[in-house]
Amino acid sequence: MVFDDPIYRLLWTSSLFSFMGMNVQMVARALLAWELTESFGAVGAISLSFGLPMLLFSLVGGSLADRLEKRNLSLVTQSATGVLALGTAVLVATGAITFELLFAVGLVQGTLFAFGMPARGPLMAEVVGRRLCGLADGRQVLCVTHLAQIAALADCHLLVRKETARGSTTTAVHPLEADRDEEIARMLGGRQDAAVPMKHAREILEGARTWKRKAQKGG
Repeated sequence: MVFDDPIYRLLWTSSLFSFMGMNVQMVARALLAWELTESFGAVGAISLSFGLPMLLFSLVGGSLADRLEKRNLSLVTQSATGVLALGTAVLVATGAITFELLFAVGLVQGTLFAFGMPARGPLMAEVVGRRLCGLADGRQVLCVTHLAQIAALADCHLLVRKETARGSTTTAVHPLEADRDEEIARMLGGRQDAAVPMKHAREILEGARTWKRKAQKGG
């Protein structure tokens, strides 16, 4: 169903080729490092150059993705990654590539990935959520999800919970009203009573309400 949406198809296809290219580049960089140095340590260092920025900046990238327009952040990081890959190809073709330059390229690419990746996942979730929201205009849609970006777009929220009492387990369904933000915060991986996930949950819910108002007006 989601592949009927041209925006989702484009986003999914671009992600497919992006990840394929990234994995090919990782293998190619390791082989190039071996050709330049014939050192196993150098090959490991090139792998480290890509992984280290992701370890250091992934939380920062996730925080930015929550506060900036995800489409623009993804566009900037992907464009920069493409320019970086083109520059690396020119260096290799002209014989100007060195181990130091290769290490620097890995650092930059890992940093771009750390900032861009947190925007792509939620962006796909938003596209799917908006598609489901559009389908719900003329029919009833029941969706079970663990993604906050999709749940925030729902008109009605139901919490499904298993409860155990006196040795038996039952499944209970509770409608959510004022406590929607608490469950969204829990879905985001935080405690309902923690300030940061609650603030984030309220921002997501407000963003969903704003989009729905614009959609209803045809804007």
